[in-house]
Amino acid sequence: MSRKKPTLIRSFRHALRGVGEVFITERSMRIHTLVALIAVALIAWLDLNKEASALIIFAIGAVITTEVINTAIEKLLDHIHPEEHDAVRFIKDAMAGAVLVSSLAALSIGIVLVLPELIKRLTP
Repeated sequence: MSRKKPTLIRSFRHALRGVGEVFITERSMRIHTLVALIAVALIAWLDLNKEASALIIFAIGAVITTEVINTAIEKLLDHIHPEEHDAVRFIKDAMAGAVLVSSLAALSIGIVLVLPELIKRLTP
């Protein structure tokens, strides 16, 4: 018995639903999204060049992607091993660390590319 492959539109719906559910259930995803919106507004306001803008957008994507993966792995672990366990704790901590690393890298990129332009714009 074979299952039909979902249509491209249906696949996109599933993906968007997944990201939406992470946004709704995870406070950190909402924080990442707010910071991303601020970063994109700064890109527009400061009229950053294409290269800087692309790098910032890529960094935003890396943070959001890492957060989605972290959430999926946490939910999977909670489902298959609901009781506390050292291996589960290690995996969850490692994934949270991955989100932290991607967030700090994105912040560093933002500081390097946005801060000088922001200072120029705000300095008389």
